Amino acid sequence: MSRRTALTAAAGIGATVAFSSVTYIASAKEPKANAVQGPVVVRVRDVGSGMLEIFTGTTRIEVHDKDLAARLMRAAAKG
Repeated sequence: MSRRTALTAAAGIGATVAFSSVTYIASAKEPKANAVQGPVVVRVRDVGSGMLEIFTGTTRIEVHDKDLAARLMRAAAKG
């Protein structure tokens, strides 16, 4: 994905992707996928480094996953 494409997608959608549920992938002890109640919002903060912010309720979780960040941006560009 080119930088221009990433920036265009980010401008178009605010680089924010909402999900109804997500598994917290940065933990060595992963909770069950349905452990989160309510909406979950994932913000792709930096595609290059794979920096993601996951928000649920009043909790913010920082995750680094380059592959997931790239997949989210590709999905957002299709949207």
